[in-house]
Amino acid sequence: MFYIGFPLLGKDVVSYKGKAVELNGKVIKDSEFQAFLDRATQQASQYAQYGMQFSDAQIRDTALKMAVNDLAFKQEMEKVSDK
Repeated sequence: MFYIGFPLLGKDVVSYKGKAVELNGKVIKDSEFQAFLDRATQQASQYAQYGMQFSDAQIRDTALKMAVNDLAFKQEMEKVSDK
């Protein structure tokens, strides 16, 4: 099945302004975090098709989890490739 995300009705697009995400000395810059935020917003809009609603805080929390997981995965892959 293929879904196309639609912007959340009546809501502005969520954007990130602030400090970058940092994990173990590695940084995800604002522009990189914005990509995770865009993905989380798109996921929320897909769930909205089924009547589920998410607050801006929930969308930012999801984006943060995605960014941290991605960064942690990349760091683990670097450890493996260094061996």
